[in-house]
Amino acid sequence: METTKESQTQDCHICNRKQKCIPATKWCRDCSEAFCDNCCEIHSLIKSSMRHKVVGIASIQTNECGIDLSEISDACPIHSSKVVEAYCFDHKQLCCIMCVTVQHRKCEDVQAIEDITRKQDDEDSFRANLTNIQAATEKLLQEQKDEKDIFNKSLSTIKCTVIDSVDSAKSKLDSLLVVFLKLKIIEDKTQDDLDSKLVLTEKLLNRIKDFVSTITV
Repeated sequence: METTKESQTQDCHICNRKQKCIPATKWCRDCSEAFCDNCCEIHSLIKSSMRHKVVGIASIQTNECGIDLSEISDACPIHSSKVVEAYCFDHKQLCCIMCVTVQHRKCEDVQAIEDITRKQDDEDSFRANLTNIQAATEKLLQEQKDEKDIFNKSLSTIKCTVIDSVDSAKSKLDSLLVVFLKLKIIEDKTQDDLDSKLVLTEKLLNRIKDFVSTITV
């Protein structure tokens, strides 16, 4: 991948052939070419290249291994007829298959560039999954909060209804108690009147009996 040192940006190869300088956003690993968004869309519609491995240039600028992938060109700097395929961590050098076989055959840490990039892709995928899980968890938490709010509002409504019903029943009981007390007063007064009349009537009867007895004798 060739970049401009001053701007550290990669131009679209197809646009360059048309004498245009358009910044590239995608890199095709199969074609070893960079594309802008428009050219990448055309590239993905062509039958022979629609299944090519295309990645975002921004995502491969520097990965977790510390390799600046924007500096990788197609040709091996030592064997110009060979394509760079690996990176030697022992010597911090890019390697073609011939370099790996000859100069770096005793090195302990040599990895294929494709594997290094795949690790980055896996990390991106894992990070995306974590983001999705976080979003789903936040949604679930919000749903649970909403459910709790609805429950509390319903419970509050029920409490108010019960309190109103109790107050209403208490008011009715108070009214009935007042009526009962009035009836009790009337009952007591009536009972006293009846008792008084009964006493008077008994006295009258006794006098009548005494009078009758006197006449008869």
